[in-house]
Amino acid sequence: MTDLTWYGHELLDVIRNESIWNKTKSIFVDKGAAMTFGLGKEVATSFENHQ
Repeated sequence: MTDLTWYGHELLDVIRNESIWNKTKSIFVDKGAAMTFGLGKEVATSFENHQ
């Protein structure tokens, strides 16, 4: 499979900012949560909205 869904493009757009990506990764590491695209996008978007 070589196509990225629209949802995948939205996730990449949000985490393109290195600061947001690092904060997002930190949440998953600290909480021990399994990262899914949906959850990752929600967490990253919350950081994007608070900058």
